[in-house]
Amino acid sequence: MDRTIKTTSTLVELGGALYRVTAELRGRRYDERPSKGRMYIWGEPSPEAVGLADRAPAPSRKGDDEALDAEWRRYNRAELKTLRAIADKAAEGLGVRVDRFSRKAGCSCGCSPGFVLEGAWNQDVFVHVENTLPVSRLEMVGG
Repeated sequence: MDRTIKTTSTLVELGGALYRVTAELRGRRYDERPSKGRMYIWGEPSPEAVGLADRAPAPSRKGDDEALDAEWRRYNRAELKTLRAIADKAAEGLGVRVDRFSRKAGCSCGCSPGFVLEGAWNQDVFVHVENTLPVSRLEMVGG
C-alpha cells in the first residue's frame, strides 16, 4: 500500500552545480509507535564536489592522531553543511521543519543517519539528490 502524502521536486545550487532534489513525504503504518518524523537523504554531493573541502582525510582510528581527528571534524562539518542545505530546501516544499541532524535517526546502531523533523509525527521524508548541470553551463543554454 502506497503511503505517499506529497512529492516535490526542486533545484538547489551547491558549489557551482545545480542539483535536483526530489522529496517524498510518507505516512507510517498505523501500528508503528508514534514518534517524530525523520528525513533521509540519498545521493548528496561530497564536500569536495561543492567546494567545501579539498579532499577527504586519510582513513584513521579516532584518537590515534589528533591532527587527523581535527581534519575529520572539519570534513564532517562541511558534509553536514551540504546536507542541511538540501534538507532545508526539501522541507520547504513539503511544509515540514527540520529540527536537528542525528547519526542514529532511523536506528540505534547508527546505520541510518538523518534529520529529525519538528511537528511531523509518524511521517518520514525520503530525499533523492541528483546532479544536473554546472550553473555556468545552465546559463549558456538560457536557463
